[in-house]
Amino acid sequence: MVETVQDLRFCHSADGTAIAYAVHGSGPPLLIDACWLSHLQFDWQSPVWRHFLVELGRVATVIRFDERGHGLSDRDVTDSSLARRIEDLEAVADHAGLDRFALMAMAQGGPISIEYAVRHPERLTRGARTPLEDRGRRGDALRRRPAPRRDLVRRHHVRPTPPAGRRRARARRTAGWPDRAAQLDAERLSSVSSSRP
Repeated sequence: MVETVQDLRFCHSADGTAIAYAVHGSGPPLLIDACWLSHLQFDWQSPVWRHFLVELGRVATVIRFDERGHGLSDRDVTDSSLARRIEDLEAVADHAGLDRFALMAMAQGGPISIEYAVRHPERLTRGARTPLEDRGRRGDALRRRPAPRRDLVRRHHVRPTPPAGRRRARARRTAGWPDRAAQLDAERLSSVSSSRP
């Protein structure tokens, strides 16, 4: 069996912040806007995420990125506003050469992906999200959105993982995280800094 590998790349957002992203798999492009608790190398090696990522790569070309201030992206940032994070997503999509793609959002990536979908509906083939930060008020939040945005969210929505499954996955995902993250950060400082443009 051939081992799946990811290709780590870097691009720059509109304000010059370096954003790390990874590409693997084959098939139609799927851009994942993940949550703040991400690290491209750690997630790739994690027993919690590895199988999920490899399986996604069998049906899609998967593009994931570390949010500004986290993982392999620039850490010394002062602006993590919604506008900047949307620019980060745009920069990754443009740098990866994606004309049309599916967009999947997790956790706090939800609002960014929804806003991106409103601004660039022509670039999306499909959208999926896990529950947004306003859990428990999702129905109210959806009703408060303007009609075009509400319809866009409904049209591109894929049913998320049930709550019990998310709780189990969260418990497994956080075990051993601080030690492994520190190790990967040390590797990042020694090897990745020399490969930046």
